[in-house]
Amino acid sequence: MGGGGGGAFGLSAMYGFLLASPTVQKELELIDDQKAKLKEVNDKAQAAMREMFSGMGNMREMSEEDRRKRFEEMRKKGEAQAESTKKAIEEILLPHQLERLKGIALQRAGVAALNDKEIQHDLKMTEEQVAKLKAINEEAAKKAQEMFAGMRDLSPEERQARFAEMGQKMQESRKETETRLMNVLTAEQKETLEKMKGEKLEIPESELRPRFGFGPGGPGGPGGERRRPASRQEN
Repeated sequence: MGGGGGGAFGLSAMYGFLLASPTVQKELELIDDQKAKLKEVNDKAQAAMREMFSGMGNMREMSEEDRRKRFEEMRKKGEAQAESTKKAIEEILLPHQLERLKGIALQRAGVAALNDKEIQHDLKMTEEQVAKLKAINEEAAKKAQEMFAGMRDLSPEERQARFAEMGQKMQESRKETETRLMNVLTAEQKETLEKMKGEKLEIPESELRPRFGFGPGGPGGPGGERRRPASRQEN
């Protein structure tokens, strides 16, 4: 299903990141007025994120409890900012453009998109399915913590060696988790999910470097130019 993540604030948190890509702009056939308005939204969101992070203070000097409180405060502010940005983008894009953008975001997010409440609603997931997804993710997070336990006590050289040693294990664990998450879906839901993605859009990785405030948790999948039908190729 591709790599990367849906972002801490839902699938729509990827929208601003993707809309900065010339390939995505061309795919959505954005006009100059839309590009200008989206840039204003992007600039405003980045300014808000910079202000939010500047107020974090020195986290290392805080107690564990204060760090948790600060992270929770940051999470709530981030979610509010992501929702505000989403609404602004929805007012700028036409319905068919927004639908296509959502499909592209699905392609980039991979299985992480299943954690998005809107996607869960679109797929008509049951409460039992949502609970299973949560349990699988929590188990995967616990395994990752155990895998990285004690890394802080190692020297840089030892950490590098440990990372190299764990590389294969991490890849296998990730694939296993992705398979388990997808198996929560019914055959009909999987088919619906594929239709929602739409035609595959290959975006050059050079266009997907995380921008402040819009990083999706790391883009996944290969870059490259999109293969279009002959009828849509430019002369």
